[in-house]
Amino acid sequence: MEYLIRNAEIFDGTGTSPFHADVCLKDGVIACIGSATPNGCRVIDGAGYALAPGFIDAHGHSELDILDIPGGDNKIAQGFTSEIAGNCGFTEFMEKGLSFAQYRERFREKAPALNLAVLAGHNSLRTIVIGNDDRKASDTERMEMRRLLRDAIRQGAKGFSAGMWYVPGIYADTDEVAFLAEELKGTRLPFTIHLRSEGDTLLESLREACAIARAGNGILQISHFKTWYPRNWHKLADALQLIEQEKQNGLQIHLDRYPYLYSGTGLRMALPAELSRIPKETLHKQLKEDPEFFRHALALTEAAGPADCPWEQILLLDSGTPEHAPYFGRTMSDIAAERGLSSPAEACLKLLAEEENPLGGFGLMSEQNLNTILARKDVMPGTDGGIQDFNKQNGHPRKFGTAPRFFQLASRYAPVETVIQRMTALPATVFQLERRGIIAPGYHADLVLFHKNEFNANEDYAHPATPAPGLRFVFVNGEPVLDEGKRTDKRPGVLL
Repeated sequence: MEYLIRNAEIFDGTGTSPFHADVCLKDGVIACIGSATPNGCRVIDGAGYALAPGFIDAHGHSELDILDIPGGDNKIAQGFTSEIAGNCGFTEFMEKGLSFAQYRERFREKAPALNLAVLAGHNSLRTIVIGNDDRKASDTERMEMRRLLRDAIRQGAKGFSAGMWYVPGIYADTDEVAFLAEELKGTRLPFTIHLRSEGDTLLESLREACAIARAGNGILQISHFKTWYPRNWHKLADALQLIEQEKQNGLQIHLDRYPYLYSGTGLRMALPAELSRIPKETLHKQLKEDPEFFRHALALTEAAGPADCPWEQILLLDSGTPEHAPYFGRTMSDIAAERGLSSPAEACLKLLAEEENPLGGFGLMSEQNLNTILARKDVMPGTDGGIQDFNKQNGHPRKFGTAPRFFQLASRYAPVETVIQRMTALPATVFQLERRGIIAPGYHADLVLFHKNEFNANEDYAHPATPAPGLRFVFVNGEPVLDEGKRTDKRPGVLL
């Protein structure tokens, strides 16, 4: 034995009632559960704490971040030991010319602290083959995208993702994505999707997602499931009924959700469709270099208003431009007033002219609907974020507080053992993560030791990079990456 954890309340991830026993770790796995005698190992007294499998972030974007910040700071600090990356149709290393096999080698060189599984994204496949052209794919181009997807799956991709709200996925029709999804047949891997619409055409977009999943192997993961815009909040009941009907028709459907009311996406999505459909690089260049285009865009945006969200509820959350730092967590209206600009629309366009892809926060969601979604047994936590260290005080708070906030909110509606099952064994099953997500002999020793009442999220939109309290130990593959609440230098993560 290397570690012996005693006296903790054990939630084993299966959804069964908790129990007390000794848990022994050796050679990266759980060696035994029961009563054990210490044999020179380190003994950890877990009295007063809960011991659970490591939490799994079912929706992340860390495939490149983890190479730059291999410590996985914000994920480890909230108890995530594994992440599903490559979501929303984007697998950015593929766009940089790396295959999954080549990425695996880069991952091993960096030796991250966090386990990572990566999906192959439709947007990236389309970018590689077609670019950002707003047109239908030819038969030859569809075949080439499918070949690339086939190679990715053979080399270890853990599923196929789409983001049909984004460029260039927005240009694809249902048949194109369904044709690619056929490559999943026989693999048991899921099709995950950022729906084409989470608002006005939510139900139609859900039907499209189900049709694509049915063309594959019938396993569907709906990303950050929500109802956008107050005028669409009432659609949740119909959306959930549609999901249940599709389950009865044979589809396996699960959902993920971050437990916040503000979304986080490119600030350009606040603009009218005529502008938001322009690729971000092109839009930035035109706004920056073409005064006539800027005036046209400003007139268009002021006439149309923001895209269904008041300027007072649109925040600047992140930007690569240092001069923008004072505005993080501030609304477009506040920024316009502080910079002496004519309108919030001008503030938004100025930010987009100064930075290619600033992150905006959009206050579009219903608290009641959030609670209804988090109460469901088929919903898992997903940060919808990448890796960030605590020295960078910007971004969406979901990067830092999703696990504790999900745990506390979901526990209002379900027993703790059920909530933990949804944070561990359920995503491990959906994404085929072998021997993870459960505390059992022979399973990989990904574990969290935490205080159920103290484990909570204390961050906000102005100060997102705040560690979650109540987390005492985090083990990844049998090594403590968080030890008595402090980060260690151990980096035992693997590419799943």
